[in-house]
Amino acid sequence: MAENMEDIGNIIRNSRVERHLTQEKLAELIEVSAGFVGQIERDEAYPSLRILFKLIRVLKIDSNVLFYPFLQKQGSKAVEFGLRFGRLSKGHQELVITLMDKLEELQEEENSSENQYI
Repeated sequence: MAENMEDIGNIIRNSRVERHLTQEKLAELIEVSAGFVGQIERDEAYPSLRILFKLIRVLKIDSNVLFYPFLQKQGSKAVEFGLRFGRLSKGHQELVITLMDKLEELQEEENSSENQYI
């Protein structure tokens, strides 16, 4: 269903409304500002992976609805990762997210140091 990033805002808004949550209450549950929730729903901002996973849990969104079309475009390794991630327990998903956050930080540091010499 989520063919591109713009679809994510609609999915989040629809799921929030179905659960009778205000933007303020959802923001409180995922620990962001209500304004940021509104920006996500209007496709003016995109959530980090950590916030996206909180949204999935709080709104009980099937992660395949969000990720599978994107993963299909990325190739078989990404599809395999997404499917295997979905089978992990909540605790193990958190560990994977933490590891991914750290890897992204390391990647940014490597990119910064490479750009210093250009």
